[in-house]
Amino acid sequence: MNEKLLSLYEKYWGRTVEKLNRINENIENLSKKGTNPLLLKINNQEYWDSAMAKIMFFGQETNGWDGLPTENAKKIFDKYGTHFCNEKLSLNGAKQFGNGIRRVKNELQTQGITSSFVWNNTLKIGKYSEVGKPAPNITDAEIELFDVTISEIEIINPNIIIFACGPNYDDVLRRKFKDSIIEPIKGYPIRELAKVKSDFLPELTFRTYHPRYLFMKKIYIFQALNEAIVDALKK
Repeated sequence: MNEKLLSLYEKYWGRTVEKLNRINENIENLSKKGTNPLLLKINNQEYWDSAMAKIMFFGQETNGWDGLPTENAKKIFDKYGTHFCNEKLSLNGAKQFGNGIRRVKNELQTQGITSSFVWNNTLKIGKYSEVGKPAPNITDAEIELFDVTISEIEIINPNIIIFACGPNYDDVLRRKFKDSIIEPIKGYPIRELAKVKSDFLPELTFRTYHPRYLFMKKIYIFQALNEAIVDALKK
């Protein structure tokens, strides 16, 4: 699985880094410059394969992830394991996001459902330190040259996806999954919780707010998410 992922990244990153560096040359503020991408690496494939719930949990984008773009995809790829571990669910610099994942895992465990998680981001290329979406031309470059998300899903094969990116990223989802439809879930405002349907996504694909926002606003979505996941898996 990791060999396939690295091969995918090496195929597209070389041409992307050249474009990204040209874009960065025209951005004076260092904090807004595009950075290295978030490249996934499965730390324990046996643990992933044996879990009943294989969940790909999408955040928004990285802020200050791994410095300015470099050409060495293998080095970037290997950094993933130092920031995230399936078993410990430890996310450096993203406490609330890690807590959100842990909340889902713990609630599934009470139902006797084993789970494994992969952390991904809706936008693979973030910014040096600025909070919020990257500049539009950085995202355009990603979608034009490094749009690897569908291939990642095909390789890793999760049976559940949670886009914890919030409704303001629906435009990104529609660009990456061109056939996608975002539908409400009964009893919840569509901005809080929705299903995302696409031929490239598993049946159990949801979009909700980022855990940081959920905790701040005291919106209790994880129970609804877990109920939907548990019901589907038991069927």
